[in-house]
Amino acid sequence: MQHPQEKVTSTAGPDWYAPEMKRAFDRMIDGVAIVTRDQSIMYCNQSCRVMLGMTTEQILGNEPLEPGTHAIDYNGQRLEHQYLPSQIVFRNGEPLFSFIMGIRREGDWDLWVDVNAIPIAGPGGEPIGGCLMTVRENTGQRLAEQQLRRHAEIFRRTSDGIVIIDREARISEWSDGAERLFGYSSEEVIGCYAWMLHDENELGERIAEMRKYLRRREDWKGEIPFRSKDGAFGVAEVELFPVTGPDRKLQEIQIIYHNVTAQREATEEARLRARYLEALADMSTSLLQTEEHLPALNSAVTILGRAAGASRCYVFENSYGPKGEWFATQVAEWCAQGVTPQIDNDDLQELPYDPHLLILKRDFERNEPHSALVRNEPEEFRGLLEDQDIKAILLIPITTHSRVMGFIGFDNCQNERLWSREQVTLLHAAASTLGQIYERWTTEEDREQLEEQLRQSYKMEALGRMSGGIAHDFNNILAAILGYTQDLSEVGGSNDDLQTGLSEIRKAAQRGARLIEQLLTFARRQVVEPRPLQLNEVVRDLQPMLKRLTGSEIEIANSLEEDLWEVLADPGQIEQILTNLTLNSRDAMSDSGTITIVTENVLLTPENMPSEFPLKPGEYVSIAVEDEGPGMPQDVLAKVFEPFFTTKETGKGTGIGLAVVYGIVQGNGGHIWPSNLEKGCRFTILLPRDGTNERISSDDGTELPASGVSLIIDPDSETRQIIGNLLHTRSYTVFLGANQDEGCGLMEDIGGRPDLLVVGTCCSTNCHSKVIEHAKELHSEVSIIIVDHHDKRDSLIAEFPDAVILSTPLRSAEFLRAVLRLSRTHNKE
Repeated sequence: MQHPQEKVTSTAGPDWYAPEMKRAFDRMIDGVAIVTRDQSIMYCNQSCRVMLGMTTEQILGNEPLEPGTHAIDYNGQRLEHQYLPSQIVFRNGEPLFSFIMGIRREGDWDLWVDVNAIPIAGPGGEPIGGCLMTVRENTGQRLAEQQLRRHAEIFRRTSDGIVIIDREARISEWSDGAERLFGYSSEEVIGCYAWMLHDENELGERIAEMRKYLRRREDWKGEIPFRSKDGAFGVAEVELFPVTGPDRKLQEIQIIYHNVTAQREATEEARLRARYLEALADMSTSLLQTEEHLPALNSAVTILGRAAGASRCYVFENSYGPKGEWFATQVAEWCAQGVTPQIDNDDLQELPYDPHLLILKRDFERNEPHSALVRNEPEEFRGLLEDQDIKAILLIPITTHSRVMGFIGFDNCQNERLWSREQVTLLHAAASTLGQIYERWTTEEDREQLEEQLRQSYKMEALGRMSGGIAHDFNNILAAILGYTQDLSEVGGSNDDLQTGLSEIRKAAQRGARLIEQLLTFARRQVVEPRPLQLNEVVRDLQPMLKRLTGSEIEIANSLEEDLWEVLADPGQIEQILTNLTLNSRDAMSDSGTITIVTENVLLTPENMPSEFPLKPGEYVSIAVEDEGPGMPQDVLAKVFEPFFTTKETGKGTGIGLAVVYGIVQGNGGHIWPSNLEKGCRFTILLPRDGTNERISSDDGTELPASGVSLIIDPDSETRQIIGNLLHTRSYTVFLGANQDEGCGLMEDIGGRPDLLVVGTCCSTNCHSKVIEHAKELHSEVSIIIVDHHDKRDSLIAEFPDAVILSTPLRSAEFLRAVLRLSRTHNKE
């Protein structure tokens, strides 16, 4: 191989490659190399050899880069041969300055250099005989630039927020992560104070702690709350790095925000869930262990209010009006410290859902909670809440299988904080538990109510039987007294003293007779004549008499509904009811005031009826008597219909008036109950709407047949006589028998053709069968009416399908309608 120097000399000549120049190149810090057109290196100085880490023999006469080593461009990509600096110079014929490239040796390192390449004129007139290149290493600068770019990319791409503030706490740098975290663009925050990202009141003692570390030029790490552009609050793990100058003076502070809001919320939710479940267990235990209603509710709201972190927790119970209206009344409450209780707020008693709570009714009917900020509520509801300083509210219905019993509420009075979905779900579960407890309470109350009603029924039945027996016996005594009084009056002549005494005896006996009438009514032994009746007409007709009874100082007022439905009742009984209730109201008031009689149509539905209500759903007519007296204590209300119970002074009340009213109402299939008003007392009566269209009178142009033969068999002489009189006055020929034998004998006597057979109460079932069978043998088309106790009705209908079955006590109108219906059936046949 030819020595490289000889080759250079022969091609380029000594004119441009002198030893003096070589010595000068060797003394240069920058690397110097001469490359020929065929890419061989004919010269490199000491600095170049050091840069490449190669010897002179490894470099001279060879390619610029040995195998395993290649050039790379500024971006780190492989630099192809045609793009090397020398090739660019040979191609363009122009110098090339500050060409940055790298030399990468596999498994070793990257060498970054700054190259200047100058073309050299060759001998023999060649345009370019070679290329003189000066090479300056800038690996450190390049690495620093790369690191700076990497940091800038990290600064831009990191999910954490990176913020740099100056010594005056003004924001100078703002990363993309900070923009995502806080919602502000860099244009919005650069130059602003960093405190805009936080609520200083929320930071509290952390501010003093951070300042203490910064004064010592120490890093600080901790959790602090932050506030984003949209006003939402979060929590971040924050690292503060103070940056100082040579004089140890603070130049800037680098801050890294790592958002941990989701993790903290998840942790808080888990903690809250555990707390709520524990509260739910405590509440259930407390409710099951507490027998009394109100203490149990107070215990429940205390446990749930504290668990929910509410300002106030309470329970409202629903009540329902006769027309289906909803009302809410607060019955229990717990308040956090510093919150004003509302349990005694009169505005929260019997609060109508319409219009105030109409928005709640729609949610509660679907068993859905209602959660909202107060400022977003409708005006009618918002005003009610703002008066109580409520900012946010959560209301959850308390439901049973049949109805909405009420709701449990949670107030937030400090700020507009809404409960999370998880919290609402857990509190809804608590409300469901309350609903189950309410259902148990209702079941127990229903059972107690039924037991009490059964005891009352037995007592009233026994008293009724006793009263009926006493009344009949006492009537005989009074008849004797009045008879003898009349005889003595006729014998006494003009003896004034005797006549005066007899007159007083007669008056006392007549008062006794009126009392007996009441006893018979109470015992349901008095014959009544129910007919379709308009209660408004009865009230108007009776008002003059009621006015005379109450006196001039007490006013009688009416509030009567237009188009009032009719009821089926005896007018005399309705008058007796109104008279007794009006006199009772008069006695309850002082010397002046107003008694108001109110009528209205009422539709009872399962939704608006208390579960223990003794009436079935349907159409009813309400008549009520209201006074302005002091009302009645609860213990008096519970016993007010008991016979002979009275709160009046001795000699001023018999204690039977309201019992008679109760008996009349029950006998007509209705219900009566007393209740205290804000001022006074109200007795409310519900009577079934009359559903019959058949009239036993000349109103519909139909009368009973003008003739006929009737046979009445009943051991009770009174019943025989009453039924006989009803038919006799309507042109029937009447035969009366006391038992089976008399009945069968009478059939033979009258020729065996009775048109109507009435079999009475006291006959046995066997008697029924024999008498009816004998009557049908004599006359197959005979009409049959059986009068018996209500509990035998179903069995009698099954045994005698062609007969009309009537229950005792027998009502005249009902009996006559049955006779008319049978006569029409036979006429059609």
